[in-house]
Formats: sequence, structure tokens, C-alpha cells
Amino acid sequence: MHTSLIHSNHFYPAGKWYLSIWNTVSLLFLSFVFVIVLFLSNTQYAAKQQLAEHNFIFAIIGALIGIGSYVICRFSAHLPAVLHGHCLEKVTFYTSICIFSIAALLTQQHNIAGAWFITDWDAGQAVDAVFNPSQYEWLYSYYPNNLFLISIFRFLRALFTIQDFDTLYLLILEVGAVIISVSGLLVTLTAYNISHSFKAGYCTFILVTAFIVFSPQAFIPYTDSYGMLAPVLAVYLYSSRISAPIKISLVGFVAVLGSFIKPNAIIVLIAVIIIESSKFLSKIIKTEISLQFQDLRKYVAAFVLFVLFATFACCIGNSCKTFAAKDMTIRKEWSMSPAHYLMMGWNSESGGGYNQEDVNYSLSFSNPEERKQGDLKVFRDRINDLGPFGVVKLGTKKLLSSFADGSGSWRMEGSFFVSIKGTNEVVKSYYGIGNHRPCGYTFVAQLFWVFILLGIVFQWFDKELTPTKCAVNLTLLGQGLFLLLFECRARYLVQFWPLFVLATISGWKALYQYLDRRVGRYDS
Repeated sequence: MHTSLIHSNHFYPAGKWYLSIWNTVSLLFLSFVFVIVLFLSNTQYAAKQQLAEHNFIFAIIGALIGIGSYVICRFSAHLPAVLHGHCLEKVTFYTSICIFSIAALLTQQHNIAGAWFITDWDAGQAVDAVFNPSQYEWLYSYYPNNLFLISIFRFLRALFTIQDFDTLYLLILEVGAVIISVSGLLVTLTAYNISHSFKAGYCTFILVTAFIVFSPQAFIPYTDSYGMLAPVLAVYLYSSRISAPIKISLVGFVAVLGSFIKPNAIIVLIAVIIIESSKFLSKIIKTEISLQFQDLRKYVAAFVLFVLFATFACCIGNSCKTFAAKDMTIRKEWSMSPAHYLMMGWNSESGGGYNQEDVNYSLSFSNPEERKQGDLKVFRDRINDLGPFGVVKLGTKKLLSSFADGSGSWRMEGSFFVSIKGTNEVVKSYYGIGNHRPCGYTFVAQLFWVFILLGIVFQWFDKELTPTKCAVNLTLLGQGLFLLLFECRARYLVQFWPLFVLATISGWKALYQYLDRRVGRYDS
């Protein structure tokens, strides 16, 4: 580590109790998740993938890969200094990462063109709603949050003057691939921001490219790919060196606007607010600041700026939803409340996943308040029927449903392959397009996923705790708790895959530094 960074605002002294507390809580949860994924993935739970049963074996292979990487790092210490990451010029790092990102994007665009297909569940319907909006008035009355996504699709159609469904569908996939690639680039830059290590940056790029950029999520025109950018952009902004009021305001703008695509994006903002509020409280307790008039005015100005940015994001989001619904009659009273997803999340028959009977029950109420109260009553009855042991058992199964599979429930939604357009048999075979048998991708994804979860646990060795690292872990904790409470499935983690990569890179780097303290100097 460069000595000039020791006093940087990016590295907080160990005495920052609030970072330690929130990070410890997050790691306790994430470590528990890893343990059950490792030892209980052979049990029964919803949306179970075959390969998850072998997570213990994948963990052993992942550990061997990680230790092998450490040996390579140790060996590289004896190579000429010009080959060391910290000796590379920053411009070389940024330039090479951008070039490699473009190369990866072009490769994925080639894959999409050669193996794309049309699906009929929510993703396919979102594209079709651009051409036949009146047919989906009922659907988006129940689920109005998808209107923002449709506004993006409508904009793309208008921008490129597209008249047919297939052309728009393919364009949406290509744009989604760009979003995923940009997310990967931002993750790489964020990893460098929080570690100031070129090696960590390059390792992040390799992992995020192999696991995320080349994932088949780019073949799905839906919120998982389009919603990936907001959380990672918010974290990137939070790791930057811009002034705190502007930084927090930009994070608020990005997270609020991103929540119109995928509501869970707001979890990043909540994590940042928790950390910054704890920081403010810590200063009050230690009397590092006195709330004089000038201090109070500064904080009020920062709060007003944050509110303005968040309000602006809301205005943009609502305007886009209005644009998407201009040819629809959206009935707001039909909208599903969080109580519906809470009720469905504790249906023991469906394992806390999607259940059509629960949907039909909620739809049986015409009054929003009656629907909400009815859903809450069923939720309370289910919790009472389960009892404490049953709640723990179903909760564990829900965490397995969300975290055990590394493919993001790939090929498990509705009639997945309605019409296959691509003709590249190699790409189709690798991703298993056209069938539901284990394929090359599922093996690779599962290995990477268990490797990532293992690395996250190694953050217990991290001695360089920063607000950004803590925000990442808090976000992962928040999303895990969200899936524990509400409807769960592995696909709902795809949006946060880049943050999982950030967390695991921090963990593996911390482990290497710990090992190096035993055997010699580690070159970060």
C-alpha cells in the first residue's frame, strides 16, 4: 500500500466502531449463508438446480484455485519489478481495462447474435407490450414497477425506428449486454478505488468478465440486466474522491432512479445512509464537531441537495412510467402491495417462491386496503402455523433457494425457449439453449459462485475496512434479508452480482495478506 494513502479519507482508522459493527453483522449473515450453501444444498428447497448438490466439491476446487493464485502472486514477487501491478502506470491500467472490456463486449455481442432466443414469461411480455400495450393493461396494473423498463424499450424502438418485434427484441438484448459490460468496468474501477491495487483491479476484471459479462443474463431482455448498472454505479460514486454532499446526492439520484427498474436498488442507498448516519453520530459522541450555526447550515444544505437529487430522480422515473403507459389504462388500485410478496414469501408449499394461488387470492380483493389486510392476515396465520422451528426451517430453505445456485435460476422461468433464433451451435450448446440439462455454463457458473461466496467469508481477515467495503457488505446483507422476508429466487441476486465480486476480491486479498504475514511480504 502506498504510504500516502494511510491518511487518506478512503482508509478509516480501526477505531471507527460503526464500520466494525455493521461489517461484523453483515459478515455473520453472509458466513451463515455460505455454511448452509456448503452443507445443506443437497436438501430439498424451491427452484433447486442439480449442480448445487455438489457445492462442497466446488468449494474445494475454488479453494485450490485461490491458493494457487496466492502461489502465483508469491512467485511474481521474484520477477522483474516492471511486471508488478503497482509499478504499472495508472493510465496503462485504465487503458488496458477499457480495451479488454470492449473486446469482451464484442465477444458477447457475437454470442448473442449466434444464439439468441425469444422467451414468453415476464421478459418476453415486456417487449411485446411495446407493440401491443392494450393487451397488458391488467398485468402492469398489478405490477406497475415494470412500466419504467417498458419506457426504455419504447425509447429504443423510437430512436431506431423499429417496426417489428424480432428486431427490437435483439436490440434490447444488445443494449442489455452493453449495460452488463459497463457494470463490469465500473466494478473493476471500484475495486481499484477501494484497494489501490492494480492486481486487485485486474483480478476483479477477470472474475467479473468470466462470471457476469459472459453470463447468459445478456440473453434475457429484462430487469436483471438493465437493473445491474444502478447499484454498481452508486457504489462506484461512493468510492470516489468527490466531496461528501455531492457524492451522497449522486448516490441517492442513481439508487432512486434505479429503483424504478428494480426496487431493490434502493438497498444500496439505505446502506450508505446507515454508514453516513453512524459516522455523524460517532462524531457527535466523540465531540469532534459542535453543532454551531455554520455546522448546522452545512448539514442542512447537504440534506437539501440530497432531497433535490432524489426528487429529480423520482420525477424522471414517474415521467418515464407515464410515457410507457400512454396507451394503457393503468388501474392503480389493482397494484400489489409489499404485503402480497410478504404473504407469498412464507408459503411453505412453494418454499417462499412464486405461487399462483397466492396471486389469485390477492386478486380476489378489489379494494387495495382490503387486499393488503387480507394478505397480512394470511402472512400472520402462516407464521403462527409454522411456529419458531418451522420459521427457521423455511427461512433456511429460502436462503438456499436464493444463494445455492450460481446461474441465477438460468432456464427455470416459465416456457423459457419459445423460439430459438440463433444458429451458432457451439454457443447454444455451452449455454444449454434449447434444453434444461446441465451444460458447460452451469458448471462454470457454479464454480465461480462458490468461489465468490468463499472469498466473501475471508473478509474476516481484512484489516483495511473502508466505508465502501462496508456499504457493499451491508447491501448484500440487505438483499439477503429482503429475500428472506419476501418472495425469493436466485434470479433476484443477479442485479447484485457485481457487488458480490467486489466483496470476494476484498476477501481473497485479505487472506493473501494474512498468509503473507506468516511467510513473507505480500505485494498488494
